[in-house]
Amino acid sequence: MNFTTEGIGAEVKLTASGPTKKSYEASLKGERLKAVESKWVAIARDQAKLPGFRRGRISDEVVIEQLGSWIRREVTQEVANVVVQEIVKREDLKIVYSPLVSKVDYHFGERLSLEAVFEIEPSLVVKNYKGLVLERKRRKISEEEVEVELGRLLQESETQYLVPIEEKTRENAGHWALISARFGGRLNGASGDPASESLLQWGQELISVDEECLPLGMREALEGLGAGQSKIWEMPIDDDCPTLELQGKTMAGRLELLELKRMEGAHCGRGQEAQEYAGQMAKWKEEVRAVLNQRLEARSQGILRDQITAELLRENSVDVPEAELEIRASELLGRARTLFALSGREIAPEHDNELRVKYRIEAANEIRLAYLVRDIAKREGIKIDEDDFNKRIESAHDEKQREAMLKNRDSVLYDILMDKVFDFLLANAKIQEVEV
Repeated sequence: MNFTTEGIGAEVKLTASGPTKKSYEASLKGERLKAVESKWVAIARDQAKLPGFRRGRISDEVVIEQLGSWIRREVTQEVANVVVQEIVKREDLKIVYSPLVSKVDYHFGERLSLEAVFEIEPSLVVKNYKGLVLERKRRKISEEEVEVELGRLLQESETQYLVPIEEKTRENAGHWALISARFGGRLNGASGDPASESLLQWGQELISVDEECLPLGMREALEGLGAGQSKIWEMPIDDDCPTLELQGKTMAGRLELLELKRMEGAHCGRGQEAQEYAGQMAKWKEEVRAVLNQRLEARSQGILRDQITAELLRENSVDVPEAELEIRASELLGRARTLFALSGREIAPEHDNELRVKYRIEAANEIRLAYLVRDIAKREGIKIDEDDFNKRIESAHDEKQREAMLKNRDSVLYDILMDKVFDFLLANAKIQEVEV
């Protein structure tokens, strides 16, 4: 495809064409080039302030000698702009990003040539998007799930108290032990009462039985003890103990459980208050069950959308513009680096290439899906308007989220369009219900 641009008369020809990229060569020669150059020489003469010359009274030769670089830059920019605009208009290109102008070859007064490379949206005809066969797994929320969630909510919302209990100590029971411990007198199996000589003493200390950093063997020593009971407990001493004569030895001591307690809520007592509290449980359980069912339905909808996405991508091959792919993959990798940094870590250099490949695949699928969604919306007449945007803004959880939505309007509009298209696809899908 060859043509001559209107106005300046640059000659343009298509040099390469692909699904997402087109390259053109443009050239401007002879009198046509000189006409553009003369305009910029005149502009330079009118605006120039050169020592020894009055403005507007400078010869062309002096202007070109003194301001030649600026004139060449402006001529090149004008020719490039005219060529790009003409190509987009004539070819009806849907460009993804600003075209790359390169390979500029400029001989003042003789010839100017350049190459313009366009990243363009792929041409596609979406197919097989109606009547998708999907599977939705159905299950009922169990009574155990309701109990666990209700317990969690009550624990978070109530004031908690440590209440003495009459039972034996055991792990994973939420037990807290008030202990007294005294070590000394017996090292590496020597005879004698371990409490006869005090080398180390704990008095009236409250500990969680399930605490991970308890001294070695203490949890085992507490196992099965009741309030008022004691046990001889041997504790190995680390080699880095500051007391040299104790390093690497085993110290025995007497561990006494003074009291055993458990964390309980304010309404877990007795009397009228507890009865009223119990009377609310049935109502609360139903409310919790409703919330769990909503979450389950949301997960189910998410799984259906994942199935739709997989089917659309499988049935429709879409070429992705390289520039768009590179930018999106870099964004995903940058986000991963930020998340790692926030957690006090960083991505090891040896994993960098692996992650780049991973995020290029993820970015390619995101971009392909976006093209398919827009094409389906166009074919089915699915549109979004200002009311849709305002409703989405009203759904914001707080002012911060609302401000973020207003700031990222295009992203919000795309999300709305995506939701509408997926609702359409779900309405036209064949969903097989499976009980699990």
